[in-house]
Amino acid sequence: MKKVVAGILALFVMCCMVACGNTTPQQDTTPTAQTTPDTPADTASLEEKYPNFVTFDFPVSTLSDTLQEIMQTQFPDAMASDPTVETTEDGDVIPANTSYTYDIGAGATLTLYETTATQKCYQVYLYAPISGQDDLHNRIGYAMGGLLGLLEPDEETGNRIMTELNVTNVTEPATTMSFGDVSSWTYIVNENSIMFNVMAK
Repeated sequence: MKKVVAGILALFVMCCMVACGNTTPQQDTTPTAQTTPDTPADTASLEEKYPNFVTFDFPVSTLSDTLQEIMQTQFPDAMASDPTVETTEDGDVIPANTSYTYDIGAGATLTLYETTATQKCYQVYLYAPISGQDDLHNRIGYAMGGLLGLLEPDEETGNRIMTELNVTNVTEPATTMSFGDVSSWTYIVNENSIMFNVMAK
C-alpha cells in the first residue's frame, strides 16, 4: 500500500512540475516599431538617413500659389497650365521627392521640388534658353523677384544676393553664387541657357 501511495505521490509531483514548466511566460521576440506622436516614422527615418538634408518650412503649393499670383500680374500666361509632375525614389544624397515643373513663358520653366516624406520644398530651379524673345528677361526678373521676396524677405539680403549673382550678365558664360539667411543661390550662364538653382540651407 505504501508503494502505491508513494507512486501516486511521485506521479502527482511530476504532473505539478510539468504544469509549472508550461506556465512560464515566453518572451515575445516580435520587433515593435516605437515612434512618438511628435515624430512620425517616415520623418524620423528621413532625418536618420539624410542628416545633412535641409528643407524650407513650407510645401511647394505655398510657393507656387504665391509665385503664380506675382507672375500673372504682368504675364497672364505664366504658370497658367498644370505643372508636369515627376517622382523620384530615394537616392544616396537626396530622399524620395516630387518635382513640379511650370511653364512661365518665353521658353522658361520653373521647377519646384519637395520631399515625399515631409512634403516640404527644398529646391527651386529656373531654366531659360537664351533666345531673342523680348520679354524673356522680364519674366525671369519677375520670377527672381518673387522668389527673393518669399525666401529672403529682408530687402538688404535680397539686394546683396542679386549683386553677388551678377544677374545683369545674360550673355557671358559664368557661374556665381550667393548665400542668404535660409537659402543658397547659384546663377549659371552658358552659351545656350540661363539657370538659377536655389537650395534650402
